[in-house]
Amino acid sequence: MLRGARRFSKCLRSASISPVQERRYSTQHRTLLPIIRSANNLQLPLGPWDALNRKFLLSFKTDDTWSTSFGREGFEADPRVEEVVPFFVGDGQEPVGFLRTAVFDALQETTSDSQFWDIGSSFVRFGPTMNSLKEAVPSRSNIIDALVKGWRAEGRFRDILGKETKEHFPVFASKLGFGELLQFTIERPALPLFGLPNYGSMLIAYFTCPETKELKMWIPRRSMAKRTFPGMLDVTVGGGIAHGCSPLSTIIQEAREEAHLEEHYVQQRISSTGTVEFQYRHPDGWILPGVYFTFELEMDPPSLSGIQPRPNDGEVESFELMDATAVLDNLLAGKFKGSSALAIIQFLSRRGLLPPFQQQFV
Repeated sequence: MLRGARRFSKCLRSASISPVQERRYSTQHRTLLPIIRSANNLQLPLGPWDALNRKFLLSFKTDDTWSTSFGREGFEADPRVEEVVPFFVGDGQEPVGFLRTAVFDALQETTSDSQFWDIGSSFVRFGPTMNSLKEAVPSRSNIIDALVKGWRAEGRFRDILGKETKEHFPVFASKLGFGELLQFTIERPALPLFGLPNYGSMLIAYFTCPETKELKMWIPRRSMAKRTFPGMLDVTVGGGIAHGCSPLSTIIQEAREEAHLEEHYVQQRISSTGTVEFQYRHPDGWILPGVYFTFELEMDPPSLSGIQPRPNDGEVESFELMDATAVLDNLLAGKFKGSSALAIIQFLSRRGLLPPFQQQFV
């Protein structure tokens, strides 16, 4: 027994981990389904888009139920339904985003005489001039950039815009069409104002203890200074994909900046595992749909290689090793950032680490 304990301790030399316990659930939840739903708490309008003189509604959850009046008259009385305005690039396309009433009103006030916009009673799109130019993409980007800067200077939407950033994100013709038909770029904080998709990359680093064959995951705690989800648990490394970057180049850069993992080390060991798509509405009401590319990084036990994630740029408070039981406990306790919880659940499912009756929800 003592020799076995010594062998197991080799995998714990760089972190403190409790032995795996029998799977127990919190008193609040019996399944992972509420966790999955909490990250997908929004239903966007589905069209048709050929009738732009009607109301477009989105439905969201304020507790644990969807609105039953979605798409019906009298929706104003239901707090789980909100009227939005679809945002098109040009004619004959699906919307790239959705504007809430306050943003739609601000757009009308500040662009009423502009030739660059075509604004109807229930739609917004770029004007014909912006779609016929040879350099349409940079022209649209400049118009959006000037609009956002003007709103920031006027003190509009301070809770969203904050200070100006140099980070611009791509907007494509289709949410799932990353890398295809770029329409324009936009400053990252402004994405929720227009209900535009946020593209990102997420990586989960792990290793298997050679003596116990137990899988351990490197789980960080977000810095308390983070503007969003401070102090919550997260995937090992994650970040948004800026314009001109690929999902792979983004996650390699983030691994170096956030976790002090060298580029060549990550390149040799990383593997792509797919995407996580979600429709999320922030508690403040902002529309935050996302598409995240997921990656895995198989590492050696730190006792053998001396390599492990370490806080580097202030984004992370600390990294902790967790087994599947500890990760599930924290998932059920709501301690993970929502989109990251989805990636963690997929990871556990791929490796057969979820209780059998949980697999139906993944």
